Amino acid sequence: MGGARIDLPLMIVHRVLKLDHLHLGLCEPGQPLDYPGIFTAQRRFTENLIAHLPQGVRSVLDVGCGVGHGTRMLRDAGYAVEGVNPDPYQRTVFTGHLPDVPFHPVTFEAFRASRLFDVVLFSESAQYVALEPFFPRCRAALDPAGARTVLVADWFLRPGVDKFYGAHPEAAFRDAAAREGFALEEEDDLTERALPMVRYLASFHRDHVIPAMDAAADIVRQEAPGWTRLIRFFAGRTLDRFARHVRVAMTEEFDPERFLRSVRYRLFRFRLAPYQSGALGTGLAPSSA
Repeated sequence: MGGARIDLPLMIVHRVLKLDHLHLGLCEPGQPLDYPGIFTAQRRFTENLIAHLPQGVRSVLDVGCGVGHGTRMLRDAGYAVEGVNPDPYQRTVFTGHLPDVPFHPVTFEAFRASRLFDVVLFSESAQYVALEPFFPRCRAALDPAGARTVLVADWFLRPGVDKFYGAHPEAAFRDAAAREGFALEEEDDLTERALPMVRYLASFHRDHVIPAMDAAADIVRQEAPGWTRLIRFFAGRTLDRFARHVRVAMTEEFDPERFLRSVRYRLFRFRLAPYQSGALGTGLAPSSA
């Protein structure tokens, strides 16, 4: 998670598609994904994460908490939850939704906990955290008397793939966990259940985002040619970078075939120290005992 900059693809997805969650969701095998189905898939994704929290967990640090709807589900399930996110746009939306939930507008590398947590959760946010400090910073945020669990759902580089945006090589991520003393309790491959959303985003980007951008540019050029020349003079390079980002980078990011070739979508649950109950949660609120 580097720097306080707005993540443009996520802002576009949130503002245009009006999605509650900024992740790929969890689709049922073989079920076509339509617009209403996106909301169901995304809620199912967070429900699945909650179901993988160990029993007895009371507190969760939601790293890369997005606009807060997953955080809200954790809070509503009875967990004491706090969010970490440096994105200025997402911060504004989060604090508007959840003014009573503690929010830390910093990178995870810069985060210093004023309290300790049972679980550190990464919902498609592990890719934004540098690998070297990842597990040491998790260790520093975990309560020695708690579950000492790191739960990660994200995409990871396949063997032989050098780069896919911020994705970590899967083998290197596993090794980094082991070096810091985290044992892998559970893993699952969710690639096929995430892929329908990648395909949906690819078609939406191709059929709506790029044509809308082109139409807006054409209107400005026609209706305000003077302003167009002035803007080009002062901000031409910035506009060109933005246009390349939308046309090239976002097109590549939403390319389902490239996604499938490059990464696997994985769920990992790591544990730092023995945790006797060890059983999966039910997605229900933790007991008050």
